[in-house]
Amino acid sequence: MEVWEETPDYFDAFQDGFRMTKAQKKSLMQQLKISPDDPYKHLQLLGYYSAHHKEETEQCLASKLWLVENLPEEQSISVFTSCFDFESDEYRQIGEAWLAQVRSKASFNVVSNAASFFTLYEKEVAVQVLKQALSSSSEDYSLLNQISDIYMLAGGHQSETDARENYLLALEYGERCYSNATSEEHRFYALTNIAQAALAANETKRAEDAANQLLASSKNFHDNWNFGNAVFDGNTILGKIRFIEGDIEAAGKYLIAASQTPGSPQLDSFGPDFRLCAMLIDKNQLQMAREFLINCSKFWKSSKIKKWITEIDAGIKPQVTTIRMPGKP
Repeated sequence: MEVWEETPDYFDAFQDGFRMTKAQKKSLMQQLKISPDDPYKHLQLLGYYSAHHKEETEQCLASKLWLVENLPEEQSISVFTSCFDFESDEYRQIGEAWLAQVRSKASFNVVSNAASFFTLYEKEVAVQVLKQALSSSSEDYSLLNQISDIYMLAGGHQSETDARENYLLALEYGERCYSNATSEEHRFYALTNIAQAALAANETKRAEDAANQLLASSKNFHDNWNFGNAVFDGNTILGKIRFIEGDIEAAGKYLIAASQTPGSPQLDSFGPDFRLCAMLIDKNQLQMAREFLINCSKFWKSSKIKKWITEIDAGIKPQVTTIRMPGKP
C-alpha cells in the first residue's frame, strides 16, 4: 500500500483565506498575478470564496484547476477543488481535469483524490476510477477500503432494495480489504467497515462475528486513535443485533459497554451514534439511557446531553438524535 507523505499547511492557508476581508482579498489577487504558482495563495483565495459564495469569479475556478493540474498527488487536495453545484460548468471542468490526471498519472494518490471529488454526486464514476486502478495493480488495501466506503454512502441514499445491494457490495470490498491488509493494524481498521456493512445488509451473523473480532482486536491497540471508535462501534453493533432479536436487557448492556469508550477524535468532535439509545428509550429503558448519556458526556461536551438527562430525571422521554453519517447502520 502506498503511504501519503505529510501534507503541508494547506488547511491553514485555506482558513487564513476564510477570515480575509474584501480588501485583503483584493491585495491577494494582485499577489497572485505576481506569483501565479504559489499554492498557498490559491488556497487562501479559495478559502475566501468559501466564505463569500456570491462573490465567486473565474479566478475561483482557475485556482481549483491549478490545484488539480499542479498538486494532484497531495493528500486531501480534492477537498479544496470540490464544487457543490453538480449541474454547473465549473463542476464539469474540474471533473474533466481530475479524469485527465488519472489518465496521465494513475498513481494511488491521484486516483484517491479523483475518486473523492466524484464521491458526492457521481459515486459510479468514483467507483469506476478506483476499480480501473485495481485492475492494473494488485489488490490495494486503501483502494478497496475507499470503494467499500463509497458503496456504504450510496446505500444511505437509496430505497431498501437498492440499498441492500450497495451494502452487500460494501461488505464484499470490506472483506477483500481485510484479506489484503498487510498488517494487524489495517485489519483492525477494516473490521469496523465489515461489521457496519454486514449489519446494514441484514447479514446479522457476519455482523456479529466482525463486531466480536473488532472488540477482541481492539485490546491490542489501546494507544491507537481508533481504539475508542472500535469499543463504541463494536458494542453498539452487538447491541443493535440483540435489540433486533428482542433481547432488550442484553441490548442495554451493550449500550452501556459502548459508552465506556475513552472517546476518539471522531466521537469527541461529532458525538456518538445515539440510535440504539433512542431505540431503548422507546422501550422505556430510561435508566439505561441515562447511564449511557452520563458516560458519553465525559468525552462529548454538548449541552444536548445535559438536556436529555434532565428530561429523563423529570420522567420525560427525550427526543435523542444523532449526527447520522450516510450509510452507517
